[in-house]
Amino acid sequence: MWNTRGKVIISFLVFCISLLSIGLFDHLYDTTKIACKNCVFIKRGRFEGKELQIPFFFESPGTNVFEFNFGKVKCDTPALFIPLIDGNYLAVYLNGHLVGASGNPISSNSLRWNKPELFIIPKSLFNEDINELKILLKTENTTGIFSPLYLGDLKCVRTRYILLSFLNLMLNQFYIVTLLVFGFFMILLPFLIDLRRHRAIIGLSLILFAIYLIDYTYVPFLPLPYAIYKKIVLSSLYISLALYALGFAYEFEFRDFHLKIAFLLLIANIILSFILFSVPNNSVVVRRTYLKTNITIYLCMIFMVSIFMRKVLQSGKTEKILIVNLNAIVFLLPYVFVDVYVLVRNLPKPVFTQYALPILVFTNTLYIVNDFVTLYRRLILEKRRAKFLEMESMRDPLTGALNRRFINKISEIIPELYSVSIIDVDGFKEFNDRFGHMLGDCILKKLTATFKSMLRRDDYVVRYGGDEFLILLYKTSGKEAEKILEKIKNKVREDKVKCDNQEFSVSFSYGIASMGEANTFEDLLRLADSRLYEAKSLKPGI
Repeated sequence: MWNTRGKVIISFLVFCISLLSIGLFDHLYDTTKIACKNCVFIKRGRFEGKELQIPFFFESPGTNVFEFNFGKVKCDTPALFIPLIDGNYLAVYLNGHLVGASGNPISSNSLRWNKPELFIIPKSLFNEDINELKILLKTENTTGIFSPLYLGDLKCVRTRYILLSFLNLMLNQFYIVTLLVFGFFMILLPFLIDLRRHRAIIGLSLILFAIYLIDYTYVPFLPLPYAIYKKIVLSSLYISLALYALGFAYEFEFRDFHLKIAFLLLIANIILSFILFSVPNNSVVVRRTYLKTNITIYLCMIFMVSIFMRKVLQSGKTEKILIVNLNAIVFLLPYVFVDVYVLVRNLPKPVFTQYALPILVFTNTLYIVNDFVTLYRRLILEKRRAKFLEMESMRDPLTGALNRRFINKISEIIPELYSVSIIDVDGFKEFNDRFGHMLGDCILKKLTATFKSMLRRDDYVVRYGGDEFLILLYKTSGKEAEKILEKIKNKVREDKVKCDNQEFSVSFSYGIASMGEANTFEDLLRLADSRLYEAKSLKPGI
């Protein structure tokens, strides 16, 4: 009970932090909060002969000219700072002189509405008494200035401008690239490892998210008409949210009503996208259409909260990363609700979802990556286990030496890489008859241990028959193999074999076929066997 209460408290605190962060972004965009002594805040102007109050925001496709008058400006480095001004192309004139421009002047086919503007103005362009500022805006649908124009010293706004530029341009581009990389990673990896193929759905949603986030960057020239571009990015948003929800319904193995709702959301969002593409390629009409369909964003976000909440409640001992994912959605919710409200009510306020949305995506992606890492570790362990079991199946259970299965596996490479020696324990049958099989088995174990201790890492000991062993010597000539076998033979003879508190003198015979003497393992083995026969005919038993 306390555990559940603690999770609810944490989510409530995250919700409060989200509201606080929205207030901080509002403060960042509000020029009246800038502390500067000799600055001017321009709050009123004229548009088409009528007085205009800043902030304002309305539909006005085409070319719009806004006029503002102000008095003398006293500062060393005068600059005009506009945190957010809606329009596809912007040009600023002071007393008839062009101060600066942003966007594509040839047409309205550019994307710059989320770009903060800062124009450094030469002091020589200012009049001593009255100054006239004109702002020319070309727009496809809406125009607006969301905060009083700041005209004052550059040093007072430098930090704020750099921060807004970083948030709206550089960071946004980083988000887009990262989401594309993660998206393709999640699409390809499940098929490469043949696990969690439903994650390709989440990967596709990440790529669509990245396409949507392009709407928040600065693009001087769009390769598509603005209305068609808007249809694409908005449809990407709708479908990506639905795919995201569907992917996590599969991820959490919800095969009941949650999965059905996810499919319904996907079908509904696809239909909404078709409706959006069916309207005329007019930016105003497109905007009015998507404002009516934005309810689907609410539904998708509420659905995501519900499936993560259900997962958390069902998990019992919940993973921390799952709690983080749930709270990332809780953090995003106020942003979505506020921004959709701003868009629906046509309010002259900036939208902030682009700041919080990547937090959700990256935490969700972290959950997936964490699971992929866990799966990868399990696969590695399974491969090691399979390799161990395979090696165990190729070992002689009595002596621990390799068996004939190992020979069958590497027989093709033996003639070129290994010299083969067949070892036969002298008089072993008579030893078993006299002392019993228990001592005979002990002798074989001790001999195997001696062989292994005197060979190199790349050499192998194979129990080939009852008392017959193969020793495979890696890249060893006949003469070198002879030296190695003689050294082992002397070691066995000098150090008597101890079994059951008894000492036995043991000897063996061997025959060597060096690498390259035959083309196949069978021929190499016959050659070694014939030389063993010759050696045994000259040797006594135990």
